[in-house]
Amino acid sequence: MKNSLPQGMIQKVVFALLFITGAILYAQDKTYASSQSYQTNGILCPGCSVENPQNAVGSDETNFATIKIPLSLLGGKVEQTLIFPEKTKKHFKKIVIGIGSPSHVLSAKLLGGEAYVESYSGGTSNGDKTLINNNMLELGQGQKRGTIAFTPAKFFDAIKITLNGGTLGLNDALQIYYAYHTPDQFTNCGNPPLDPLYYYPFNGNTNDVISGMNLIPDNATTATFQTGQTCSNTLISHKTSSLDNYQAVIPNHSMLKGSKTVSFFARVNESSSSIGIEIPRLQILLAPYVFSAQSYTQAPHIESDNITPNQMDFYTVVFQEEGDIAKLCLYKNGDYIVSQGSGCLECDLEPGEGICEKFGEHTVNTNLIKVDLKNAQIDELLVYDKALNYYEVLELACSYGKSQNCTDPNVTSKKINSTETFTISPNPTTGEITLDGNVLLVGSDISIRNTSGTEVYHSAFRSRTFELPATLPGGVYMLTLQTKDKKIYTRKIILTR
Repeated sequence: MKNSLPQGMIQKVVFALLFITGAILYAQDKTYASSQSYQTNGILCPGCSVENPQNAVGSDETNFATIKIPLSLLGGKVEQTLIFPEKTKKHFKKIVIGIGSPSHVLSAKLLGGEAYVESYSGGTSNGDKTLINNNMLELGQGQKRGTIAFTPAKFFDAIKITLNGGTLGLNDALQIYYAYHTPDQFTNCGNPPLDPLYYYPFNGNTNDVISGMNLIPDNATTATFQTGQTCSNTLISHKTSSLDNYQAVIPNHSMLKGSKTVSFFARVNESSSSIGIEIPRLQILLAPYVFSAQSYTQAPHIESDNITPNQMDFYTVVFQEEGDIAKLCLYKNGDYIVSQGSGCLECDLEPGEGICEKFGEHTVNTNLIKVDLKNAQIDELLVYDKALNYYEVLELACSYGKSQNCTDPNVTSKKINSTETFTISPNPTTGEITLDGNVLLVGSDISIRNTSGTEVYHSAFRSRTFELPATLPGGVYMLTLQTKDKKIYTRKIILTR
């Protein structure tokens, strides 16, 4: 029998931070179709129709439109186009279409090899018309309902479902329940939380996998990658006397002003080693024993010497400019990092001018993203067009398993000792996981929640190695271990089925 976790204040705060205050994880957003159109081949398909076509629109996943084609009607064709509220602005958006059959178990064979999906942008096909196959079709309970999953390579605002008559085995009817798009998993680390604008995983290239702002090396630079690092590959430079340079040109939009956040894994070596990152109105430098950031020409900028050479750590810089306040904050592995002070540097802006007199004019006004490497490594570069707060930075670090303190530090004074470790392996996993580390597992409770915060598994600790429920679909989950002495450890699990 399953044992429920204690419903104390600590647990409530942890999941409020991870799933509510910091925004629901990126991979769980859904945008449903908001309108539709359909057409039939009236000459070749006099008996073809779409009943209740509007039922395929919206977030109600219980009602449906019905596409009908007579079984023996060769050459008949019915198309229904489901239109989303706006064109996507980020790549790796997976379209999910809910379908059903009134009387048959679904399969690609049942669709007769004559059912297609195709994405559109502004009424123009993206050229990706695809025959529905068993790899795209996932059956639900009872197997008369299921979903079709399709990830277009281009931006889109509509998905068209086409049925050709003559070979369908659906007893002349296919039900369309809904269509939505949601971010698909696109890296070995899973999707980063909090909806970044640009994301460079450096898995064999320097591409931005979200918005297409790819980093281009200069003529003297050849991109080199090293395997077996944070998630898969890291971008590495072996040069000691010159820089490897990469840059991307940003279009004229909100990134050129306002608040922003930059996060990345990095390793610098003992000597002749540095990493420079530049985005509009923000410069970052990482070198042996130096981590600094500035947005203005004059000192002071914010700086820390709490850097460990030859070690891969997770760094975050937050620049906030709202109202009459400008603020720069530095973080390492999810917590403030400075030699002295609170971790942030603030100043009052001049009324109506948006200028910090103490700091001077903005020093970075270009429309570029630039990355310079010398004898160093960088991975998982994330750029947000907003200022993440302390808890969101912590959530981001926790999503990579890089913080030992994945709780609200204001709730408990028992911060996890830096010598205590808790790991989950393998990760990603196909179902079996092993808990490891030197934390006290006996007497602890284990809870697993999906990215919307719903608990999908809970149990008292019984064994270091156990199987996740077979009913859990592939995706991203958060495992929380609460020890006997009420310490809480949260780790992300990537489940692949």
